[in-house]
Amino acid sequence: MTENGPLADRVYTRDNGRVGFAGRVEAMQENDALRRAYCGLK
Repeated sequence: MTENGPLADRVYTRDNGRVGFAGRVEAMQENDALRRAYCGLK
């Protein structure tokens, strides 16, 4: 998030050349497995 608001509304990840996840930023933030895999967060 920037001081003026979020950087993006949607998130897309790639897994082996295919879209692994496509959705809103909030959905990714709520998904523990996605946060660990792509953001390095616990």
